[in-house]
Amino acid sequence: MANFDFAPEPGTRRQRARTTVDPALLGDWDHAGYGFSRFTPDGWYWSVGEPATYVIATDNQSFVQTASNGHQTTYSRVYGSGPTLVGVWELIEEDDGEIWREEWTIRADGSYSGAWFVDGVFDSIYVGTMEIGPTSFVSAARNAIVSASGGAVTLDVVFGPTFTGTYTVIDADTFEWTIAGGTQQFTRRP
Repeated sequence: MANFDFAPEPGTRRQRARTTVDPALLGDWDHAGYGFSRFTPDGWYWSVGEPATYVIATDNQSFVQTASNGHQTTYSRVYGSGPTLVGVWELIEEDDGEIWREEWTIRADGSYSGAWFVDGVFDSIYVGTMEIGPTSFVSAARNAIVSASGGAVTLDVVFGPTFTGTYTVIDADTFEWTIAGGTQQFTRRP
């Protein structure tokens, strides 16, 4: 299990002014989909992924990532050297007739950032941190600034849109929210 440092950051004036998190939502939560979620008192909503394995090619110019569901993705090195994930990596895929390009920068301290482009046009940015082992890693994406109180929730996505919705605390170990027309249930992690 990853032991990430989720220490609060000072944040921007905008973040500090908008962040109110219902104490019932703080902590680690399981849900259907990607790993688990963590809501921190400073208002961040994190997604912590399942461990993924990786193999760096003998020429150090690519690596194959294998997700916990067995899906494999091959990244090509853009910048950096040696048998390490530290550097800049690129992924190019075609999906529904569009060419998607991901550029992923992994730093020695475990922080990362990435950008997506569709048909050469900027799409989005993501940021987070990861624990890197010799053959596997776990990543934690810093998803959004959360404001949740009185049954209303707002997700101010990092470098993306803002979503609003509702949430209901079912009991001390369960809550659900409805955002963008979809409902998702969360169960507290042991």
